[in-house]
Amino acid sequence: MYSCPMAYATFCLADQLNALITASKQASKQASKQASKQASKQASKQASKQASKQASKQASKQASIRLLQVFVYWLSLL
Repeated sequence: MYSCPMAYATFCLADQLNALITASKQASKQASKQASKQASKQASKQASKQASKQASKQASKQASIRLLQVFVYWLSLL
């Protein structure tokens, strides 16, 4: 008499637990995917910023060298 409702309750609890585990796995997978995407975006942004800074520094150095060469050439004409 009590075995049928108890079996149903156990089945219902197991079903809910299974749904919770599935939802937890899905949430974990989504969070991992989002974190990976964010980390990749941040790393790309940082790499771009660093490359831009390095290129600007190199261009400034080359411009300074060229200006110095022109100045030395101008002095040699005097």
